[in-house]
Amino acid sequence: MDANDICLPDWFAKQVSFLDQNSRYVLIGGCIATMDADARPIGSTQIPTEHEKIDTQNLRGTVSVLQPTVMIRREVVLKCDGHLTDMIAAEDLDLWFRMAEIGRLANLPDIVLKYRIHDQSISGSKQHKQREMRRLSCEAAWARRGLTDTRFDYGEWRMDGSLDSRRTFCRSYGWQAWQHGHRATWRHYALCSVALAPFSKGAWKLLIAGAMKRPPASSRASDE
Repeated sequence: MDANDICLPDWFAKQVSFLDQNSRYVLIGGCIATMDADARPIGSTQIPTEHEKIDTQNLRGTVSVLQPTVMIRREVVLKCDGHLTDMIAAEDLDLWFRMAEIGRLANLPDIVLKYRIHDQSISGSKQHKQREMRRLSCEAAWARRGLTDTRFDYGEWRMDGSLDSRRTFCRSYGWQAWQHGHRATWRHYALCSVALAPFSKGAWKLLIAGAMKRPPASSRASDE
């Protein structure tokens, strides 16, 4: 967990309770609410909660256990020899693979952390290296498990500072904020999108359609 993220007050109690009641599980994560560098709320994650779905997505490079939310059993980490130094930028995914070969993984359906997204983070500034190392981690897990029918689906999930990335993710953050009812955040990113790409139909669609419509009430987290 980074110093600029926000832990929700009942996070540890929920995870300790889960592990106390489920001895087969070696790791428990949780969902996150995302915000930008200025603490504007963006949206929330949709991640699987069951072991089989978590492990399947992990094996494709789509990490479905979010490292800042994880609580793990100490004895299992020691048995796995912890993080491997030759898997830098993908140490977490590699450890989840090795732990899943000993026990079961799970995620709470609850939001346990407010996670700050910014392009100066390790995942933002070293995305290409992280992609390369995640693929190597997946290939090592495929080999250990004798898997042959595999594919690698990893995709960048936040901006990296380049102009193209900023344009793409401003639209993405704008639509996420709109979907979750965060109107002030939607407005900020809609205007940023138009400023960055004034001739883009997608940028103008975000601004105009977002202003004219409201998301379904069931999807709105709040309405600023």
